Amino acid sequence: MRRSGIIAFLLLAALAAAAGAAVPEREFDPQPADPKATGGPDAYGYRYVDNDGDSAAYRWVDTIGGTWTAVGGLGDDNVVGPFDLGFQFPYYWYRVSQFWIHANGGISFSLPSRSWTPQNPGDEGFPNLNQPQDLIGACGLDLDFTAGGRCRYRVRTAAPESLIVSWLAVPRWSTTDLYSFQLVLARADSTIRVQIQDVTNPPNTVGSLGIENSGGNIGLSYFNNGAPPQNRLHDILAIKYRPPATSTYTATDGGVVAALNTQSGAVVQHTGDALRPWAIVKNFGTSNITTLKAVCRIRNSANAVVFADSLLNLAIAKGQQLPVTFANSFTPSVTGTYRAVVRTYLAENPVNTANDSMVVELPVVAYQQWVAYDDGSREAWGSWSGTGPANPTGFGAHFTVSRYPVAIDSVQLYINHAAGNVLWVEIRDTTGEMGGPGALLAADTITFTTTAIEWVTLGYTTRNLVSDNGKFYVCYRTPSAGLKVGLDESAPISRRTWEYTGCWTLYRSMETRDAMIRVNCRSVALGACYVDAAAGDDANPGSSSAPYRTIARALARIAATATDTTYIRNGTYAERVDILPVHSGTAAFRTVIAAQPGHSPVIDPPSPAGYALAEARGTTSPLPG
Repeated sequence: MRRSGIIAFLLLAALAAAAGAAVPEREFDPQPADPKATGGPDAYGYRYVDNDGDSAAYRWVDTIGGTWTAVGGLGDDNVVGPFDLGFQFPYYWYRVSQFWIHANGGISFSLPSRSWTPQNPGDEGFPNLNQPQDLIGACGLDLDFTAGGRCRYRVRTAAPESLIVSWLAVPRWSTTDLYSFQLVLARADSTIRVQIQDVTNPPNTVGSLGIENSGGNIGLSYFNNGAPPQNRLHDILAIKYRPPATSTYTATDGGVVAALNTQSGAVVQHTGDALRPWAIVKNFGTSNITTLKAVCRIRNSANAVVFADSLLNLAIAKGQQLPVTFANSFTPSVTGTYRAVVRTYLAENPVNTANDSMVVELPVVAYQQWVAYDDGSREAWGSWSGTGPANPTGFGAHFTVSRYPVAIDSVQLYINHAAGNVLWVEIRDTTGEMGGPGALLAADTITFTTTAIEWVTLGYTTRNLVSDNGKFYVCYRTPSAGLKVGLDESAPISRRTWEYTGCWTLYRSMETRDAMIRVNCRSVALGACYVDAAAGDDANPGSSSAPYRTIARALARIAATATDTTYIRNGTYAERVDILPVHSGTAAFRTVIAAQPGHSPVIDPPSPAGYALAEARGTTSPLPG
């Protein structure tokens, strides 16, 4: 990790599951208890042994023989995945079937909100309520794949099923120390084995090794920042975590995994656009739930509730999660910073209240205007210590807007710079690792001649910079050590900030800070769009190769500022679409709905409303009923 240079200025100082019993039992052939087990048990019953006088055996698995998969995309402090486990691995009282690989020496089984940075305060130690959760720390250190090293994994789906992930000769950040270790999951007895082959100059006071459950509230620590001293790292070290044959641990716990999107990131909503809230709720407990209640409330900037909806008696099997969509939609008419809150309720008291709710920032805008996640007040500065032309660092902001295509006319970044500092400003799409910054859409270089703290503005109006799907990044990277970006710590937080320390990944402080990066947006009228009931998706941009699914979505995305056409492809369209004045047009400017040549779409059931829709839009050939 490039050491964070954040200078805080204090102003006043994861769907289907089998039913199970109330008292969970292991679903494999139990192994006898190990009398030499020296660590644990945790609340569920996991214990560990090692090969320093205990019964764990060191059996390094050769990473050359057999079928191994090279893991690409790992850098400094990032995470990649998901990867298919290929079998159901019993972990605590539930089963897992996919995993993510963290550059810093671990894997997780639930969608990570960000990468694991065990070298940072708050991220070290097991168990840990901070994200990411559902984590196994094989050998958690500040590792840096940008300086070398390899990662490979092997899945065996035939009995005895297993997963092996190997980190090979990976440097520890800012050192020449190399680490080689591997993590083995064995389905036959559900054990977790860590094998450390080589550690150069093993640190005595850093490192985080252990396991934790999906809620981050139960786990077992083998070693954490020097404690216990007898568990310090060394070559040829083997550690085995063993589950109990049976467990008497019981817990009732329902909560929210995500809301509005899988990262619970801010969604920029345009006035007049409908938002139908959704969430992923989870049964974190040990027994099935049939009475979980989920409530969504949206509050405006004055904290008044402007939307409320609920879902009752949600049934979720133990350890499983369930996507839910609320029945009603929210259509804002006034701009401002709103926030959506999804909260779960149980009749019983949950054992872990930290996961009961999720707050999502919801900026409401009306183009053309600045779109921002910050409130204009800086509480901290953000920078990284690793710098130089070959080693730039930076921050980015992910924007996702409800009305598109959208033109990016200009951007702003709140920057603290000195004379001679260099700033590379980049607009990128979302095709990068984990949906991060991908292909470069625009790039500019600024060399400052003065020392100042200011909003730096760049214009793009002459470049016709358009996002067809309303999702893009505004980023900066810098080779200059002294340059900083402003950070806003005022709630709500967007969870849309990314960091660059050799590769792009979600910002490690994304839950508490937003980079002060803004964009000025403008609607772009479509000259033509396409609708395909069978192959379309309303999340598409509506192009010929990526059509919408419904006529309603097409009409919500175009404006009658020219003779625009919505082409309808084969299929049956059982929808009623209201005619809005803004879309009706005039004799010179009107929206046309027409069957795409060679296609015969059907409105079913046939009704005058269907034909009225066509005629009001000036359809060249009415849709058949």
